[in-house]
Amino acid sequence: MAMVADQQSYGFKDKLREGEAGELFIADNLSRYGTVHPVASMGFQKVGIDAFLVSERYGYTSMQFKRCEKAQRYGNGFIEVAILDENKQKKDLGWALKTTAQHVAYWAVGMRKILLMDTMGIKRRLPEWQSKYRTGLGVSFENGRTWYGEGICVPLLILIDEVCTDVLTVEEPTR
Repeated sequence: MAMVADQQSYGFKDKLREGEAGELFIADNLSRYGTVHPVASMGFQKVGIDAFLVSERYGYTSMQFKRCEKAQRYGNGFIEVAILDENKQKKDLGWALKTTAQHVAYWAVGMRKILLMDTMGIKRRLPEWQSKYRTGLGVSFENGRTWYGEGICVPLLILIDEVCTDVLTVEEPTR
């Protein structure tokens, strides 16, 4: 049974603004290593690709960008496996299962870190993580409806050890 990770909820527009700012922050930081090509096509975005990165360090790779405000407070990454409707019924796959990007650039806000995680590594470890770590729910509101994201709360140190291909230290904007 899923547990609610935090009672705080967010409006859809607020989350969208935060997400867009997070994507820009991640892209700006990745541009230190090469050229970031954000995707404009909804087709790419629907399969979890936010940008392509071309660099000597990382080669040519597709990326999905994720921003997590709670990583610093709890020491976990939220690995979303399902989107639930207002009745907490599964509606769609979460980003961890849906993305076709080769890497997830996961900004752990407040920790000055962007984790570059191998997507297939995440997918291979999901069954093990589901049996070891607690499940949590995130809550959002959109057009008068409540939506939930169900995810596995995986310790950041485990993510770094098991699925990261690199950890970037970044200067974060002041709040």
